[in-house]
Amino acid sequence: MSTWNDTSGFMFAMEGYFASDLKDKAGDDTIHYYGFLNKYGNWYIIEKSDTPGTIRYYKGDSDYSTAWTGRETAPYNYFHTIFK
Repeated sequence: MSTWNDTSGFMFAMEGYFASDLKDKAGDDTIHYYGFLNKYGNWYIIEKSDTPGTIRYYKGDSDYSTAWTGRETAPYNYFHTIFK
């Protein structure tokens, strides 16, 4: 059973950002996407994979809707790389 809609564990990552969108990967209920925005239009998207159990990040400062639409092919990376 998927728990993709439980974002409580991610809110510590970026104070001031709020959950905006949640979606499973098309045809694959083991990969989940979480979209977050702040009041300035900055955003980040989390890609969480149940197998093998990874979380990767993608971020930007404009055009969130385009990024969200392209989320399945976005260049995700580790937290320390994306938020350095």
